Amino acid sequence: MINFVRQLLRNRRNARRIARDEASDARLNSETGRSDFLALLDEECAQSSLIALLEDALKQPGDIIECGVFRGDSLRRILKTVKDRAPDRTVFGLDSFEGFPPGGITGMDITRFRSKDRLEGKFTNADDVPARLNRFADAFEMKLDLHKGYFEHTLGGVSDRTFAFLHIDCDTYAGHIEVLDALYDRVVPGGIIVFDDYNTEEWPGATQAVDEFLADRPESVQVSHARAKPAYYMIKAA
Repeated sequence: MINFVRQLLRNRRNARRIARDEASDARLNSETGRSDFLALLDEECAQSSLIALLEDALKQPGDIIECGVFRGDSLRRILKTVKDRAPDRTVFGLDSFEGFPPGGITGMDITRFRSKDRLEGKFTNADDVPARLNRFADAFEMKLDLHKGYFEHTLGGVSDRTFAFLHIDCDTYAGHIEVLDALYDRVVPGGIIVFDDYNTEEWPGATQAVDEFLADRPESVQVSHARAKPAYYMIKAA
């Protein structure tokens, strides 16, 4: 019964998200709608320390990548900022768009009120997102390169790139380790890595993974309060 209710609530949340995204997509059909969409993104960017860090990172060479896209809220803000400030650069987005891989949830991610079964059902039913994001990027002539699949299959596809900015929003201990192992060396000195789930009660494995990874490296996690919503990050050492 509990699982039935949980799935019912999850389905309702997904339906609301899809309805919201469909309303956003409808704005792309007219010049006025597109202008309103960009104005809304500007307001969101003005509140985001993530975007403030991205603006700093764009002073360095390299592309931009987000690992863990889900429905693309932060990726749209990133795309808008890059289009305004560095339109020649490519924004990469990596996500399965169907939830976590088998075995992706470990004991480090489980909390008292968030069981393995409950976590394994999160972030599914997002197959509609890649087409929406590509349509958004095309409408505003933004350079977006989406890679759909689990990290074990997609990280190799960007291993030849260098990055000024890496946004990790993949929730789990294993996901963070996988991304950091693959991309830490691809971030240029002075580049910025933002940890969306660091120091959150919901995803304790994220904090553990980052702390373990940086334990024998020169960087440390900092927190930015540049704008209304704070962000945890590190600057890549020379």
